[in-house]
Amino acid sequence: MSSAPALNSGLSPNQSIYGGMDRRFSDLALSEFTFVVGPRTTLTATAMFGTLQFLTPGNTDDRYWTLMGGYNRTFGRSNTFAMNYEEMHFNFGASQGGMLTRGASILYGRQVSPKLTVELSVAPMAREISVPQTGATTTLPTGATTNFFIGTYDSLGYRALHWDGSLGFDRSQTGGAGVQAGVEMTMVAASLGRQLWRRVHGSLNVSYANNRAMAQSSSGGPRPTYDYVQAGANLTHELGPHISMYLNYYVQRQISNTAICEGATCSTVYSRQVGGFGINWHARPVKID
Repeated sequence: MSSAPALNSGLSPNQSIYGGMDRRFSDLALSEFTFVVGPRTTLTATAMFGTLQFLTPGNTDDRYWTLMGGYNRTFGRSNTFAMNYEEMHFNFGASQGGMLTRGASILYGRQVSPKLTVELSVAPMAREISVPQTGATTTLPTGATTNFFIGTYDSLGYRALHWDGSLGFDRSQTGGAGVQAGVEMTMVAASLGRQLWRRVHGSLNVSYANNRAMAQSSSGGPRPTYDYVQAGANLTHELGPHISMYLNYYVQRQISNTAICEGATCSTVYSRQVGGFGINWHARPVKID
């Protein structure tokens, strides 16, 4: 049963940091190719381009593209191993510069029982930032800095006849949601869902995230951080094999060490409520012999 959005949130333009009620536009185009080497082995290649653009001044636009290549292998009936190479380019505009990350990830998944699955991964990344950053390990001749980052995505999944649940831990690099030119995000998320009717699925979700800017503040103080807690519900209705409709509602509370201003009001604590309605559609995979 699909959820909203259908795409992994780690791949979509990040908007998790609250930065005001500014109007914005985001989009993402993605294409993936899979080559079946044998009954247990596949090779994958993925390319995508995404943007987050604001219609009002004062925020940081984000444009990025990503290339990924992967090797996937299954062992027995319950073990999966994958190795991936990833290269991601961020462009934050002329005044903010950009960021390039390159690295690899290793993933292991196991179906512990018919109801329980576990997934573990580690992703060491080399990160090059074109704007000088205080405290970087190396300064490049071009005025950029480079350092290293260890990412991971680990999850525990449970599925019974009508119930499903998940617990996940994610540490990754994102665009900064228009508030910062790149952040390091650490997030813990849990969900509990139930098949309400044959084509209708409902779930409750809760998460905590810490977003830490990659650069220090312009005043030379500590790096800005944004902590939020979010809880909500999602309802999904399958309309066909390739299309579904979703309705969701979330409440979020954010605390930061840097004030965010809306007009003449500035605060380090914000709460917001977000509701959404949309349609997920994906084409049938095309087989090339």
